[in-house]
Amino acid sequence: MNLFVEKALLSDGWADNVRITIEEGIITGLNHSPKQALDTEVAIVIPGMTNVHSHAFQRAFAGLTELKTSNEDNFWSWREAMYSLLSHLGPDEIEIITQQLYVEMLKAGYTHVGEFHYIHNDKDGKPYRDHTVMSSSIINVAIDIGIRITHLPVFYAHSGFGGKSPTEGQKRFLHTPQSFLSLYAELDSYYANHPSVKIGIAPHSLRASTPDELKELFENVASTTRIHIHIAEQLAEVEDCCAWSGQRPVDWLYDHFDIDSRWCLVHATHVTESELKRIADSKTSVGLCPTTEANLGDGIFPTTEYLARGGKICIGSDSHVSISPIEELRFLEYEQRLLHRKRGILSSSGKSVGQSLWMETATNGSNALGTAGGSISIGRCADLIALNPNCPSLITKDDKTRMDGVVFDGNINPVTDVMVNGQWVIKDCHHPAENEIFNAFRALCRKLNAT
Repeated sequence: MNLFVEKALLSDGWADNVRITIEEGIITGLNHSPKQALDTEVAIVIPGMTNVHSHAFQRAFAGLTELKTSNEDNFWSWREAMYSLLSHLGPDEIEIITQQLYVEMLKAGYTHVGEFHYIHNDKDGKPYRDHTVMSSSIINVAIDIGIRITHLPVFYAHSGFGGKSPTEGQKRFLHTPQSFLSLYAELDSYYANHPSVKIGIAPHSLRASTPDELKELFENVASTTRIHIHIAEQLAEVEDCCAWSGQRPVDWLYDHFDIDSRWCLVHATHVTESELKRIADSKTSVGLCPTTEANLGDGIFPTTEYLARGGKICIGSDSHVSISPIEELRFLEYEQRLLHRKRGILSSSGKSVGQSLWMETATNGSNALGTAGGSISIGRCADLIALNPNCPSLITKDDKTRMDGVVFDGNINPVTDVMVNGQWVIKDCHHPAENEIFNAFRALCRKLNAT
């Protein structure tokens, strides 16, 4: 396949009249030769965005917890409400929700999702006869819908630091190290040769696993396996970690394990300057989810200070109160402007903020999810987004300001077509199965609302 692109955002900036050659889902050629008869002509193409942190089932929960019940509403009260949703969700319901979510992600410009999946057991907390059924259901939805996936089954064993017994609301998450490693090995073997699937692991958090359990997990997964973990999201978590170990979560993690570029620390909201340095020096990515972190009242990660140390950031939609990479990046920049009372925070002088944010988070996110995407370069995955040149946010923009138009100008989605692994999965703003999928999702939401 060959694309002839009038404006292409390459790794070193915008280029005119680029002919992109794609073979078996990989970009194999970039040149400025004339358009040929069989080329597909596209006006504007940018790299697809990676969504490093998703809890798919929470798509059915978005917008249902905004009724104020007390002056103490916070992350922990939200969590209890979220647990109550789980009693109504089995494999069929999870599949319907995930289908709707992944179509929405593609249409928004996400081409790769990191699914941080922690519903493993049935409604009574017992393992399914096929212990891979929940994970396989989600992975197969991604394959059918056409989005690239790094599936991150979650290890969850405890309700708090020091191996506290799990609560009733957590019974669907639970594994022993042995049962979890069996799940990981089976998934990793089954999907090993699929071009759009990777399997990683996700110890949920330090509070949900003991040091010995973590050690057993890390010693028994492949050396290239991506490892994602929630850490230091809430002040209460930091305080509880200090009470248990005498250390803050990030410092404890770095003192006990070798943390490197395979890792992604999700949220890391409440960190000290010395912890920031340790993260940046280890080349680990921090997975930020600005709209969810704002919705839950988590706090604000010190992004400006972290980037100044050479740190790497990527983005995720987490609880899916927003399914828009544009909005995540806009929030990311705006919260820093509010903190520092300045503009143009997350970009170096003379560079487009929107372009810098898009390129950095797309590339870093792809690495965090274990694939060679996030950039229009030879040898990288052909995961591309076509933009509408007649979108109001783009009609007056030149090369210097085009991505600022995407990120900061208005609320009309400029994405028209989306390619994943060399295949068009969104054409003219539509997915071929979206109507059928939406009808099933609507029926499910009405059923859940009636319970």
